[in-house]
Amino acid sequence: MGAGSQEDVALNDDRNGAGSPQHLSSKEVEASMIETHVEPDAPKIIYYIFYLLGMGTLLPWNFFITADSYWNYKFRNASVDINNSTAEESKTELQYNFAAYLAVASMLPNTTFLTLNAIFAHKPTG
Repeated sequence: MGAGSQEDVALNDDRNGAGSPQHLSSKEVEASMIETHVEPDAPKIIYYIFYLLGMGTLLPWNFFITADSYWNYKFRNASVDINNSTAEESKTELQYNFAAYLAVASMLPNTTFLTLNAIFAHKPTG
């Protein structure tokens, strides 16, 4: 890639000084000729989309995890007399593991679709 090779192109660029040539390879010239056009996000649509995605994911999650005493009541063993046993003895398997089940049920679809989005979202449609 010397100064006289066919792969080098001399461009006059005013940004580099008054008439000083800028030597670029043919690949660099092709890359610099690609026009990129980015639409401005004037109404902040992307911001609102991410806001709604976050609310759609986190709001139901917070509804479920903050109502711990409600879920303990709903998943109790109704046949056990609560006055004759301690709270730990009368807990059901679902009362113990509800938070873990909820985490798996919530994070598995989120991770699955995040992975699918990473795989397929960057591919052009046309």
